[in-house]
Amino acid sequence: MRRRIAVLSLLAGITLAACDSATDVARSAHLQIQLTDAPADYLESVVVEIGRIEILPTDGGPAIVVVEDAGSYDLLQLQNGVTADLGAALIEPGRYGQLRMIVESAELTLADGYEFTDGTTSRTLFVPSGAQTGIKINLTMADGDADPGIDIHPGETVLVVDFDVSQNFVLQGDAESPAGIQDFLFTPTLRAVVRDVAGSIAGTVAAPAGVVVEGLQVTGTRVGNADPDATTAVDAAGEFLLPFLAPGTYNVTVVAPAGHSANSVAVVVGEDQDVTGIALVITAN
Repeated sequence: MRRRIAVLSLLAGITLAACDSATDVARSAHLQIQLTDAPADYLESVVVEIGRIEILPTDGGPAIVVVEDAGSYDLLQLQNGVTADLGAALIEPGRYGQLRMIVESAELTLADGYEFTDGTTSRTLFVPSGAQTGIKINLTMADGDADPGIDIHPGETVLVVDFDVSQNFVLQGDAESPAGIQDFLFTPTLRAVVRDVAGSIAGTVAAPAGVVVEGLQVTGTRVGNADPDATTAVDAAGEFLLPFLAPGTYNVTVVAPAGHSANSVAVVVGEDQDVTGIALVITAN
C-alpha cells in the first residue's frame, strides 16, 4: 500500500478535457473533490487507498474521470472540519447526479489498550465488490429536493465527501466485554455536499456530576432518515461541531452512557448557515 498520507493538492496538471483557448477555460467548470471524516471509538488510524473518482451527469452521459489515483489517507486525521484535497478537473458545466469512488484497500489500527481476539492490533479489511467498481455517492443540493443532482456552473465547485469511520467501519464483538473485538466490517456509506452551500451545527453537552462527556458521539440525522447523516465527538470542553451539512432539518442528539438518556433537538440548517447554541442534556434514568 502506498503511504502518501497527507493533505494533498493535485490541482496542477489534472484536467479532463483539453481547452483550445482561454475562453474555453473560462467557460469550463473547475471541480475539486475534498475528503473529511469524524472520530471513531477504539481506533487509532484508518488508512484507505482511494483510486479513481468519477462524476456522472444526470442526462445519462458517460462517467467523467475527475482523478485517476487519489492516494492514501488516514481518515482519522480528517476531523472537526479538516479536509484533504483528493483531486480536481475541468469539466463541462451541467447537472451531475452521482460520484463514484473506488476504494482499493482499507487498513485499520486499534487504539492503545485494545486488541483483536487473536492478539493483533491491526487488520486489512475486505473491500466489498461494490466498492471495487465504485462506491456510489448520490448528489443533492438540499434535503428533500425533488430533482436529483447538483448544478455545476462555470467557475469553481468544491464537493466535500464525508467518509465517516463510525458508520463505514462496523465493530464486530464488544470491546468492553470478555468477547472482545473480533473484527470490523467495511460497509461503504458515503455522502457528499457542495462546500459553498453546506452549513453546520454546533453546541454543548451537559451531564450530571461524574459523567464524562468528552468522547461521546453526537449524531445529526435528517428528519425521515433511520441512520445518522453525520457524527462527531464531544471535546474536552463539552462542545461539539457537525460540519459540512446539506441544507435540511436534522434531529441532533448525543449517545448517552448506560443508565442515562439525552434529549433530541430538531435543527433547521439553511444554505451556508452555521447554527450555534444547540444544548444537549444528559440525564440519569
